[in-house]
Amino acid sequence: MTPDYVNRGIARLDVCGPVAVCGDVHGRLDLLDRLLRALPPGVPLIHCGDLIDRGPDSNGVLQRMIDVGARGVRGNHEEWMSEWLLGKGIDAFGHMLGRETLQSYGIDGRASLQEINAAADVVPAGHRALLDSLPLVLDLVVDEVPYWVIHAGIGVNSVRAMHIDRELDAFAGEHGSALLPPTDLTRWVPWLVTHRRDELLWTKTPAASQLDVGRTVLFGHVPDRRPWDLGHCIALDTGAGKSWADAALTAVLLPERRFIRVS
Repeated sequence: MTPDYVNRGIARLDVCGPVAVCGDVHGRLDLLDRLLRALPPGVPLIHCGDLIDRGPDSNGVLQRMIDVGARGVRGNHEEWMSEWLLGKGIDAFGHMLGRETLQSYGIDGRASLQEINAAADVVPAGHRALLDSLPLVLDLVVDEVPYWVIHAGIGVNSVRAMHIDRELDAFAGEHGSALLPPTDLTRWVPWLVTHRRDELLWTKTPAASQLDVGRTVLFGHVPDRRPWDLGHCIALDTGAGKSWADAALTAVLLPERRFIRVS
């Protein structure tokens, strides 16, 4: 049976600005709290995924996001945690073990797989519900201006994959037109959600190689020491959870596109 979270494709959120969109938090509750204090009063928070792992308090980060009513999208680390909670084991994605996340719930990451999976019940129902509710993509509209919020953004690998699929489909003639990659850029995101969801979670594409799909894409996943606004995309992962001395958490205020960075 398909897990419920796989069906959380595209959610729509239509709001009046200002609104803040932040990059990967990665268990840094201290940075998240500093960011919340730095935001203008009453500004809602949206995140780009990867709330958990690396930093010391994934448990606290999930709870804080619930407390403030934040919205956001699924990251590849939330994908791992969802799989773990479904009993697929901490090694469901190879060596992305999530040991810091486990430790934040009082679970010894050095224990056996059987012991770790048996301990999953300590994760609160509210945290499970938050993870399950995260869409893959947020169709965000701020003051009538549309944006896409996608954890890994949309990179050149997606284009290559589409071209390959189109060539194979044309050669084999086995699939209906609904499975063909779209030629219209504005339709790429819905197509990727249905046919290549992993590319929106896992592919590492820096800002300079993000595609222009007709509206600004806000993304994280690729840590850099500064955020980037290239017009067609805004890169927001500034290293929270990394061991960098200057690791930071960054948000952008929309519609003015002003960065707020805390470290």
